[in-house]
Amino acid sequence: MGGLSCDGGQQDGDSLSDAHGSAVHLTVGPRRSPWLSSLLVLGVLVALATSLFSGAWRSPANRWVGLGGDPVLFAWFIRWGLYAVTHGHGPFLTHHLNYPAGVNLMWNTAVPLASLVTAPVTARFGAVAAYNLLTTAGVALAGWCAYLTISRYVVRRLAAFVGALVYGFSPFVLAQGLGHLHLVLAALGPPLLFLILDGILVRQRVRPLTAGALLGVLVAAEVLTAEEVAASSLLVAALAAAALVTLFPGEARGRTGHAARALAVTAAVAAALLAWPLAVQFGGPQRVNTHPLQPQDVYVSDALGFVVPTSLQQLAPRSLRSGASDHFTTQGSERTAYLGIPLLFVSALAAVRLWRRPVVKVAAVLAIAVCVLSLGPHLHLRGHVTGVPLPWDAVQSVPLIRDILPNRLMLYVDLLAGLLFALFVDVVMAASRRVRLGGGLAVAAVIASLFPRLPYPSAGGAVPIFFRHQARQLPDDTVALVAPWVVPSSDVGAMRWQLEAGMRFRMPEGYFIGPDRAGRPMFGPLPTATAAAMVAIERGAGPQEVPDTLRRAVLADLVHWRVTTVIVGPMPNADATVRFFEQVLGRPPSEVGQVRWWPDVTGAS
Repeated sequence: MGGLSCDGGQQDGDSLSDAHGSAVHLTVGPRRSPWLSSLLVLGVLVALATSLFSGAWRSPANRWVGLGGDPVLFAWFIRWGLYAVTHGHGPFLTHHLNYPAGVNLMWNTAVPLASLVTAPVTARFGAVAAYNLLTTAGVALAGWCAYLTISRYVVRRLAAFVGALVYGFSPFVLAQGLGHLHLVLAALGPPLLFLILDGILVRQRVRPLTAGALLGVLVAAEVLTAEEVAASSLLVAALAAAALVTLFPGEARGRTGHAARALAVTAAVAAALLAWPLAVQFGGPQRVNTHPLQPQDVYVSDALGFVVPTSLQQLAPRSLRSGASDHFTTQGSERTAYLGIPLLFVSALAAVRLWRRPVVKVAAVLAIAVCVLSLGPHLHLRGHVTGVPLPWDAVQSVPLIRDILPNRLMLYVDLLAGLLFALFVDVVMAASRRVRLGGGLAVAAVIASLFPRLPYPSAGGAVPIFFRHQARQLPDDTVALVAPWVVPSSDVGAMRWQLEAGMRFRMPEGYFIGPDRAGRPMFGPLPTATAAAMVAIERGAGPQEVPDTLRRAVLADLVHWRVTTVIVGPMPNADATVRFFEQVLGRPPSEVGQVRWWPDVTGAS
């Protein structure tokens, strides 16, 4: 992002000239904040994030931040990371789901880097606790990284702090916190990315080798956290560079050599660090061969979504929450467009009044451009597709870009809005008393409009004692068919039971992205007669008597999957499911608490 500024305060940067020949300067802003102050800000952000997620922290090993099946999925990924390290497996492939074919985790949101970092916590307190820790730390650290970045462009630390709050606790982060851990963690990246790019494209005081290496490490970390955000960061960085070249062509020409050398180092470092995981992703088993991974023209920003609050904002009227924004998209975690009228007003005011500052020009132009791209290929208005074509339609088929969900570009808009808000606060704090009063009211309106609804959602549930005792004694080569059958994103209880059993058994089911028979992306394993029957029975629509053709098909599936154990846990229509397997296997189960199980099915006839 542009590090250009015409601050009225201290300047010690190189003098530049804009297109009209007037003098501008590189931003220096204040001297770097003392580490004590920065750590104090981090402590405050950690306290705020912990308070926000207090519902989960009351019982961090049994409750988790968010709703639905995605938090359990991420807890599973975290537990797999520990299992892979301690059992000598590669972290990017697993056969504990979708056995025997397995899962290519590089096509999934497996957060391998975060799993490695939190392995000691997972080993001591469990994967759910590690998930809560990562979610909380992700929010706090995203705000802190924004604080460190914004501090370069303002004089007052308080201004940087309120700008960091807008980003760290943004509607994007609050929405993705419902279950998309990888996007919460990836929110650390954009502030650091633009901080480093500022040094590469504008300040150029650090050697290209050093700056490029730092950026290469950051890119690799983003890929191992959320590849989509790594791709969207590349897109937004290219837009930022284009904005700098367009707005300041004279200054840009003199910096191309340094920037090119640094970016070449970035590419080399990132390629070296990512050689193994990318080789697994694009050359390993169970890879996806067609794109996009998600449907197009669905996960986009609605035009009204920028100003209509969602159920995650405290001051959203119930009529708006239930009748408008919550129907703009199909998933609560994707309602990311909201900025609010107060923040839009303050950002626009800052852009107009401070337009002479190059950093403001770049931030404002980039924010508008990214907002337009977030609208997707066609304009959506109140949840309806109007058919009006938009710029995203021209780029949505480009490699890397085609797998970006447009609405998730709002992460960068939140950062830019936080920067403009901080610049506004910085100026207001130095103005007259009357201006400070008006500015204070505007700041209060922004904070109130973005304030999260409390309590923040959390969920949890008890794990049957069987999975913490008997299941941990199963033979090492156990393959278990577990009921209820895992239904991606909704019913993933079996995956939680598996991780609570210490990954002692493998399963032919699971919630993951893998290829169908044509290599196209699909969620979960290939369809089978057994899976269809189990899901139907759970929903009350299964057969009372198992016909011989179905019984043979189920037995064939068990042989193909090499199943040695069948487990029926607590579930709707559990007794009907037990009767189904009694007819298939020809014998009654053993029983431990709420769990019925057949420990040896190899002799079924």
